[in-house]
Amino acid sequence: MRKYSEELKKQVVAEYIAGEKTTAEILSPLSIPKSNLYRWKKKYAPEGCLNPEDEFNKRNFCLQKQKIQRLEAINSILKQVDCNESMIL
Repeated sequence: MRKYSEELKKQVVAEYIAGEKTTAEILSPLSIPKSNLYRWKKKYAPEGCLNPEDEFNKRNFCLQKQKIQRLEAINSILKQVDCNESMIL
């Protein structure tokens, strides 16, 4: 088990919260397991950043954008289907 300095832990958490890099881009060069990052985040992240739904960063923005695109695609398919309530019953 490797020991990581407090400075490194805080730096990794700060990079993760900033959302400018993917988790893999942050952790791979340092050979840090994801489980360490999530444990460090609980310890070193500012109080307001602990709820991932409240974070506004590039990662969450991209995820929300993908979700919207997926839902729009489903919506357009459903609009093309010729079906109504009477056909279901």
